[in-house]
Amino acid sequence: MKYTIRREEYQKKYMQGIEPNTSYSQTATAPTMGKRHDVSEYSTVWGIEEKSFERLTAAGYIATLMEEFRWGNVKPFSFVINPKED
Repeated sequence: MKYTIRREEYQKKYMQGIEPNTSYSQTATAPTMGKRHDVSEYSTVWGIEEKSFERLTAAGYIATLMEEFRWGNVKPFSFVINPKED
């Protein structure tokens, strides 16, 4: 099963993925068994194409969106997660 993430106020705005933002560090190194990059280093990308993601990918993208809300990079909005059959 895959999932789409849609902005509720825009019927045709779907999450397309994430991209590095101005906080992204290309020279970062990760400690053993650690994370190299933090979700705050990425921004969500939205578009009109309905795109679906695996469960863990969708969860990671939602975590990135929550960080954007938390840091005030994006004004909070409602979104819908729809399951799609493979």
